[in-house]
Amino acid sequence: MRVAARTSSFAFAGSDVDIRDIGKKLNVDTVLEGSIRKSGDKSRITAQLIKIEDGYHLWSESYDRDYSDIFKIQDEISAAIMASLKVHLLGEPAQQVVTDRTHNMDTFSVYLIGKERLALLGKDNIEAAIKKLEESIRIESDFAPAHVTLARAWLMLEREPSGPEKEQVDEVVIPAIERAIELSPNLPEATA
Repeated sequence: MRVAARTSSFAFAGSDVDIRDIGKKLNVDTVLEGSIRKSGDKSRITAQLIKIEDGYHLWSESYDRDYSDIFKIQDEISAAIMASLKVHLLGEPAQQVVTDRTHNMDTFSVYLIGKERLALLGKDNIEAAIKKLEESIRIESDFAPAHVTLARAWLMLEREPSGPEKEQVDEVVIPAIERAIELSPNLPEATA
């Protein structure tokens, strides 16, 4: 199964382009689209799998949840969508999806800011990302994805003009990856 990059697919967010055209531009056979609506402490998340060939739905589901624990909702619905996609696209029986998430909103918020800064590229943004990722780890040292992203940020910084030397980078990257693997041996980003 090929999955189009988030940056490619997000280019169509909020647009009125026909789903069949979007699928052709992304070079995919199906598109998973969804929406989130919130009312007070309640949220309704809807996900739909659409076949690009004819524009018809292969699958659609709505999830009504209390908004009190957004991370639990995210894990639960991601697992449900993955299980349904495996059944509809691959014909496989559903299996539980294991996630590596934090339930600490501060940790996750700071981590996401770090990831966004890292995506902007350039030495200043990478350095800002490193500070945010380090802050995320200070808040919750057992959040494996923050360790992996911190290692990635240092590797990116090494490639920048007047970036740090390999030895200095290795002093951060190696322990960060080792810690991530210790915390979550099956985390694909850490293994990669």
